[in-house]
Amino acid sequence: MKNRYKLFILLLCLAQLTTASVASLKTSEYQQLMSGEILFKDAEENSVNGVEAIFILPVRRKTLWHIITDYKHFPEYFDNVEKIDIIHEDKKGAVLELRIKSILKTFDYTVDRSYDVPFHKLSWKRISGDFKTNNGSWEIEDTPDKKKCIVKYRTFVQLDGFLGSALNGLARPETIKRIKTLVAKLKVITENET
Repeated sequence: MKNRYKLFILLLCLAQLTTASVASLKTSEYQQLMSGEILFKDAEENSVNGVEAIFILPVRRKTLWHIITDYKHFPEYFDNVEKIDIIHEDKKGAVLELRIKSILKTFDYTVDRSYDVPFHKLSWKRISGDFKTNNGSWEIEDTPDKKKCIVKYRTFVQLDGFLGSALNGLARPETIKRIKTLVAKLKVITENET
């Protein structure tokens, strides 16, 4: 009975996230999340294909927020970030210049990260640089266990030109690999925070 109550509370928390994809999760998917798995789904935004990952981290929501907005330490969490410069940052968001490495190429671009709902939702959008599109978001919610949070991470990347068309097909597997690496790093970091 106690486990059913916890599952019910977790379902209510998940339903609070803003998109239908989380609210439509099955009971078996909730159980997968609770056991530490990452759920991957195809996503689309403005005709750009992307990846959505949902996972639970062993840390309070506000602590995770501080980690994902600590730009000086980005290369520690995102293994493909070679360089990051903070152009501007305030309570509403940040403008960042990034250099990242991929399978075949290094990319330089600028993004505007908006703190849509501080401590709950952060989104980013490419302003300029090598990508045609590089958008995404983090949505973070509490779970019944206040020492854990549920995260929905979405990313949409589209390259320009002929080479871009060829590489776009490789983007999904590479993105999933990087998300798995990121989540593993965040789990280690956040386990030390609790």
